[in-house]
Amino acid sequence: MLELELKYLSAQGLNSRKPIKKALQNAGVLLDEPVTQKIIDTYYDSDGSDLCNAGWTLRIRRTGKQTKATLKQLGTAPRVFERHELSKPVSPDLVNQPHISSEIANRLVPGLLGHDINLKPLFRQVTQRRNLHLTHPSFSNVSVIWSEDRVRMEGDKQQQYIEHEFELSGPHTPLLGWISQHLDKIEQIYPSLMSKFERGYFYLGPGWTQ
Repeated sequence: MLELELKYLSAQGLNSRKPIKKALQNAGVLLDEPVTQKIIDTYYDSDGSDLCNAGWTLRIRRTGKQTKATLKQLGTAPRVFERHELSKPVSPDLVNQPHISSEIANRLVPGLLGHDINLKPLFRQVTQRRNLHLTHPSFSNVSVIWSEDRVRMEGDKQQQYIEHEFELSGPHTPLLGWISQHLDKIEQIYPSLMSKFERGYFYLGPGWTQ
């Protein structure tokens, strides 16, 4: 599946939800009632960074009773995150293991890694997510979700941030440009050029321990 996202970070200490909502409504966008959820993400790689070197990252996500492994391609455009991702349900017990087999990645992308490579947890992030579905005449036949994510990086409680993510379900990059035209002038937010994986790796790096 191709994932297209536009991301903003909230400036520290400023309320960013209200000005974003106002800007979208002024542009004629209708917002559904929000749906909240808690997300726990653990990112994995080998000691030799085999996944990153191959251009991928592996995430195991727990959301409620669901646990899913996602192999996500690295790389972005200057403003729009455009990446392929593949997912499959897995056992929730995996996140309690000191390492997992590379076969999880190979089932999603055959032959991606060697068969005898162990993948270890790099770091974990806990996210309180607030999702809103957006509708507008320009969005016909396209799903647009606004996610307000309050992210805490485990291992250092001081590393927390708020990210606003606008995700499309298909290849409609110009629509993200239309959204950015209405949001770029908001002083309480600024464009994010890093993914959650990149930001977590930058702040926490490999060697995370529970």
